[in-house]
Amino acid sequence: MSTLPSEDGIREMIRQELFAEQEARREAACCAAGGTEAHPPAVWAEHRRVLCEWTLALCRAAGMTRETFCLAASLLDRYVTECCAAMGDKGYPSEGTLQLLAMTCLSLAMKYEEVAPLHSADLLRLAIDPCTGALLYTAADLARMEWLVLQMLSWRVRMPTAASFLTLLLPACGAASAASSSLADVPCRDGSAHAHVSAGELLVHWATRLLDMCVLLAHQLPHQASTIAMACLLIAERLSSANAAATQRILQFWRELLPNVGQQQQQLQQVQQCARAVEAMWCAAHGDCTHLFSYQLQYVTAAVSQAAAPAPAPAMST
Repeated sequence: MSTLPSEDGIREMIRQELFAEQEARREAACCAAGGTEAHPPAVWAEHRRVLCEWTLALCRAAGMTRETFCLAASLLDRYVTECCAAMGDKGYPSEGTLQLLAMTCLSLAMKYEEVAPLHSADLLRLAIDPCTGALLYTAADLARMEWLVLQMLSWRVRMPTAASFLTLLLPACGAASAASSSLADVPCRDGSAHAHVSAGELLVHWATRLLDMCVLLAHQLPHQASTIAMACLLIAERLSSANAAATQRILQFWRELLPNVGQQQQQLQQVQQCARAVEAMWCAAHGDCTHLFSYQLQYVTAAVSQAAAPAPAPAMST
């Protein structure tokens, strides 16, 4: 029977994820300094949204985990970015191969994250010519695309994602991290909005809903996965009626993961900026919900500012 890791174990796992994230950022900076940085064309934002929404719907229907969805989106982003960096606009996938690319990224993510991944034939049956009813792609097409993606990414399938950080951060809030893996919504027992759902379940519900939105609209959110996960968690804490001590506890937990005061203040400021961006994205997607977020964002901003403030200097003895 598996047991949850200790708090020290969780800290070490998060530090490893942060280290891997920093290494990826350094590699990207080196590529930019070497003149190999290139951005996908503007049409990628819309293509990406459609492909990620399709992937999320499929993951939900098939009972896959949130980690699978986030890893598939990460593979998709990294492959398109690397192709454009290597070949410019000519490296951007043709419209006829975009769905095959999304299926390929999901196939690779399933093999890494799922205990019982879907068979490739099940994936291929999802892409059918509407006129003839024939499959658009063959098993050989899928295998070939998997090889191309792996080659372009130097066979580095797994990278830290917002979901992997959130899964590790939730135990620090007293919530069950396993619940964050499910793409199913929190059940409402009496038909009202979470009337009889515990605070821990509500915390997971809001954190994961916000995180899913961030993954779908990642092109609007230029922040690291760890920052996104932390911002979603802080907002979710307030929306689930967590008390002030809980917010301060997770902020202190986050600070202790960073090696020096300078990095602590920089990261906390980025979390604050990210939280504001997440609020704006949510309101844009769901209509005017300022009443839902205004107090929570003010509280998060105040809590982050307080956590980022340098400690007072010790008084000098006379």
